[in-house]
Amino acid sequence: MYGAPTFGVVVDNQQILNTAMPPLMEKPLGIAGASIGAFFAASYIRGYNRTEEDLAEIASKNHKAAAQNPYAHLRKGFSVEEVLASPMVCWPLRMYEICPNSSGGVAMVLASEERAKELSDTPVWVRAIDSISNTFLTGFRTYKDFDMLEILAQRVYSKAGIKDPRKEIDVAEVFNPYIVFEAQICEALGFCEKGHYIDLVHEGVTLLDGALPVDPSGGTLCTNSGIAASVTRHAEVALQLMGKAGEIQVKSPEVGLAHAWGGSDGQFHTIAIMSNRSE
Repeated sequence: MYGAPTFGVVVDNQQILNTAMPPLMEKPLGIAGASIGAFFAASYIRGYNRTEEDLAEIASKNHKAAAQNPYAHLRKGFSVEEVLASPMVCWPLRMYEICPNSSGGVAMVLASEERAKELSDTPVWVRAIDSISNTFLTGFRTYKDFDMLEILAQRVYSKAGIKDPRKEIDVAEVFNPYIVFEAQICEALGFCEKGHYIDLVHEGVTLLDGALPVDPSGGTLCTNSGIAASVTRHAEVALQLMGKAGEIQVKSPEVGLAHAWGGSDGQFHTIAIMSNRSE
């Protein structure tokens, strides 16, 4: 006899996500998402002589941004001290440096140029979009950098006619469920030299009123809406370019970058360059 139906029950998808790891790593060791994030964080800290405090500063920047975002799932605005005081999950990542396990939804409407102008007074144009994938094998990885993302970034920039991303991009939303990803992604995107993303944070470059706001929504760190989290990065950039981002609106952005990351080990990346100019 069958049991009662379980419609509407949210099931943790981590076991499914873990199948992206080779069985020898996944089965006996119990590798999970936080463990994978810790691989990257540990390699980044050791490889570039960074500290746990550096990661906490990046996390606090996102938590404070999310406190102004009505759609964020974590809106506590944690300080650097509060991030560092949160429980250690898997060294060097602490609880407030790891995204929540939450649910949500997002939708974007793609249309022809003519139809887009009929539907909206402030349409957004996709100047370039592309993706890249990598092997599921992990033995060769250093976890220090996102090498494949560097290749993808150059390909997308070429299509979009971008020569200096630091100056030509006005806002960026990147996939940062484990806070070290934000540093590694932005470095792969060419926003700064490798190992120096924390310098942009210190200088205020990545803040809402900075020269290049990064994750003004608080990012995936504060809103991990499952599969929708990737599309949300694109939707957040579209809202910014439409001037409809509310309390987290960047001042007069014209070009935005959205990044999505996939696979438990970062096997997939997607980048989209969007603009509120049709040319």
